[in-house]
Amino acid sequence: MPLRLGKKDKKVIKAFVDQKALDGHKLTTDGERLDGYWMGGNNLAYWKNGKIELPDSGSRAGQTVQNAVRRAAPANDLREKSMSKSKNPGYYERFTVEELTAMETISSGHMHNLKYDDGEVRYWLSRMTIEDGETFAVYVEKFYDGRWQDVHQYGEPQGYEEMFGNPGAPDKATRQLKNKLLR
Repeated sequence: MPLRLGKKDKKVIKAFVDQKALDGHKLTTDGERLDGYWMGGNNLAYWKNGKIELPDSGSRAGQTVQNAVRRAAPANDLREKSMSKSKNPGYYERFTVEELTAMETISSGHMHNLKYDDGEVRYWLSRMTIEDGETFAVYVEKFYDGRWQDVHQYGEPQGYEEMFGNPGAPDKATRQLKNKLLR
């Protein structure tokens, strides 16, 4: 069930935009930071250098609150993170899957191998196959706001060609199977 903001919580958002402190049923602000009373609801929005920052909240409830902040705040007061994969997808595709495969593994995670790390950007190559439910071969992280954040995914996972053949002209049954597995 999606988060519903009542009148009191909408007043908290307005108080945050006006940089005033207020507590509501689901939200609270000290005028500088907007938080939710649920697990993972910390730091939904905050003021930095005269602009409202809207970090990746990681939850639908957080996105609902951030959308309400976008509606309540003047456009020139907002400064959103521009790390979305849809804004410039090719920017993070520095290496091909083949190049990453040939690189030495720096560290092994639960499902991925770390292949490149320059302190700002990391490239992880998946060891999983499409049969395991993997949807991408490469995962890119960027060190931002004091933590590693996922910023982009690309490449076809292992087993893609064997399962689907030429992706240019799949038949109807293959398309249905592909869509079912990639959900």
